[in-house]
Amino acid sequence: MKKSLLLSLFFLMIFQSFYAQEWSSSLDSIDFYKGFNPEKALKFGFEALERKDINEISYELYEIYFKLGESFYLAKEYEQTFKYLSRSLAIYELVPTQDRKNKLINKPPWVLFILANVYFINDRFEKSKKLLLEATENFNLIEYNLGKNSGLNSADDIFGQKNFGLSSVDDTFGSISIKEGNFDQAEVYFKNSLQRRLEFDRKSDILFSYSKLIFLYFNTQRAELGLNYLSKAQKLHESFSKTVSLESDLFYSQIISTYASYLKSNGQLLEALEAYNKAKSIIYDFPQLHKQQVDILIANCLYDLKRFNDSEELVLNLLESDDRNVTNKIENLQLLQKVLAAQSRTKEILSINDSLNYYLKKQNQIRNIEFSDLESQLILSEKQKELNLNKIKYIKNQSFYIIFILSILAIVIILFYNYNYQKEKNSRLDLEKKQIMNELDSKNIELVSKANFIMQRNEFLINLNSKVDKISPEKVKKEISSVINAEKSYEEFDKIFTQVYPGFYENLKSKHDLSQTYLRLVAYIKMNENNNEIATLSGVSLRTVETQRYRLSKILNLKDDQDLNSYIKSI
Repeated sequence: MKKSLLLSLFFLMIFQSFYAQEWSSSLDSIDFYKGFNPEKALKFGFEALERKDINEISYELYEIYFKLGESFYLAKEYEQTFKYLSRSLAIYELVPTQDRKNKLINKPPWVLFILANVYFINDRFEKSKKLLLEATENFNLIEYNLGKNSGLNSADDIFGQKNFGLSSVDDTFGSISIKEGNFDQAEVYFKNSLQRRLEFDRKSDILFSYSKLIFLYFNTQRAELGLNYLSKAQKLHESFSKTVSLESDLFYSQIISTYASYLKSNGQLLEALEAYNKAKSIIYDFPQLHKQQVDILIANCLYDLKRFNDSEELVLNLLESDDRNVTNKIENLQLLQKVLAAQSRTKEILSINDSLNYYLKKQNQIRNIEFSDLESQLILSEKQKELNLNKIKYIKNQSFYIIFILSILAIVIILFYNYNYQKEKNSRLDLEKKQIMNELDSKNIELVSKANFIMQRNEFLINLNSKVDKISPEKVKKEISSVINAEKSYEEFDKIFTQVYPGFYENLKSKHDLSQTYLRLVAYIKMNENNNEIATLSGVSLRTVETQRYRLSKILNLKDDQDLNSYIKSI
């Protein structure tokens, strides 16, 4: 049974590991293709979505909807972009905070950023700015979230994601400024973006910033600055490895197209056509989606060169391609209309007008549906967030009250047991105290008895010494004095004193360096003996004791207003 359970757990771990790797591989594939082949990225995205239970709310489900929305955005299919991004936003609000990779952000910043760009593309600048500011706020929260579940492997990953996000936001702010005619502000935004990218030193990102500045300078007739950055872009692109230059090729192609448009605007049509063809050759192996953007520019240049047949042929090819982007269809039909008008082909123009009106109407419908749906979805998202916050608040309050009640119960129980413990401990301490006091009283009685014995003996010997003073030889007097000052009695006295006053000598010696004579004088004072009694115990005169007390005060560094007895008793 145990072996079977272990095998089941083992295979479950293998399955989970395989699933995690497969899921990660799907997301990596989408990220790899989305920039230059969004159609292929969408294929991987829908395959991943088929393997996922869409009724189960999870962070992985949010990720796949976001990746699909991002891929549709790069494919310029904005209706689908809204659909999948709004769905990803709603799912994100339902995902528990602890299951998110970036736990501190309020809303996913890349979702906000892409939605802001769609608003920008549709000339809704104020709404775009609002979303960009919200995206900035959330990008700035990424750096505080490094951890094993953050989805980032190092501080460089955090700086890179934040750097890339904030730079992208500045790029869109700059593009909005151009649309609003504020070119100086646009330049500030683009240079801020470039500075961040130079610090992080990711070459393809630097090339993208160059493309923004080149577009600004050529479109504001600052050709010298534009050519300067064009030269930088060329050198940077040439430094790329051929195996990893897909993204840089796309950016460099856009740069060459911008330069070609500048040449065209200045009447250098042949040079412009040559530059457009160069831009197309750079992305020759890319999907048709990207080449179509250059083809329409080439078709316009051919029209300006009055090569109407070539222009018409190219436009018709574009219209026959599987391009689901309504804006591209409109742009191509308007150019075809101009080509036909230049050749006075009135009947054909009428049929073109019908198609053009159809797509214009469809574009308006899509925009109205998209934005109304998005606004509703954003409102629902805010309401869902509010509900989640209220739910979290309710759970926190409920948890707080439960913890509070349990804490009170725990405190009462602890106090009850502590009361009984202290009561028992105090009873035990009282018994121990009584026992110690009894022992101390016994030692004190013994000490006093020993002191009285020494005093009586010394008094007897002193009297005897005075009687035999005239008849006894000097030798007898010395022997009597030796008895009076016998160390053995004092050693016994010191031993009992130490038991009655434990630690007193050690404490005293730590503060003052005293001789044995002064130590005994201090001991007698500690016992409340007066000067006469100390003289008798020491076998010296009263005058000698007074002298010793005076010297002891000096040794102890006592002030004139300090009492020797009080000081010694305080030790």
